[in-house]
Amino acid sequence: MKTYVLIGLTLLIGSCTPGSEETSNGNLAGVLETFPETPGVVRTEIRDAAGMLLSTGYYLNSKKEGSWVDYYPSRMMKSLTTYIQDHKEGISLEFEENSAVSKKYFYHNDKLHGEYLVLSGSVVREEKHYENGLQMGVARVYYESGLLQEESYYKDGKRHGIAKWFDKDGVPTIQYEYKDGELVKM
Repeated sequence: MKTYVLIGLTLLIGSCTPGSEETSNGNLAGVLETFPETPGVVRTEIRDAAGMLLSTGYYLNSKKEGSWVDYYPSRMMKSLTTYIQDHKEGISLEFEENSAVSKKYFYHNDKLHGEYLVLSGSVVREEKHYENGLQMGVARVYYESGLLQEESYYKDGKRHGIAKWFDKDGVPTIQYEYKDGELVKM
């Protein structure tokens, strides 16, 4: 049994690059650069077992700090998320493989907080607002043409108030009323 453990450890150590360690999901995190003037800060990249680049970013005292970028297999940017002490904080962007921004949203202390936009090219397809992880206020969904398709109100993450739907010409077609996520009036 000890022989198998020793062989396994040897293979694991041999498969890692110098200064790298295995993450909890089996990917390899390698230290690319340290900064003597700012102790505890390291620039790193995370790769899968085949060596494909998955993420790049910075750690400060073993916690994610600053901007982190995730990549598509094509090495094009998939997302950019900001961190403070291992918590999502500030702007996050998601990209199509052609580099167009597809989503823009904000975090505070690991929870969605603020404007949330879904984009298609330069056209806004959805707009929402979050407070401490819960959808709040008005939410709008748009047709590809840019005309309003749906407008609903949210309170504590649930539909609350009048919700309206519009046809492709912008004419209101349906209206419902919700209270705490439950349909109360058609």
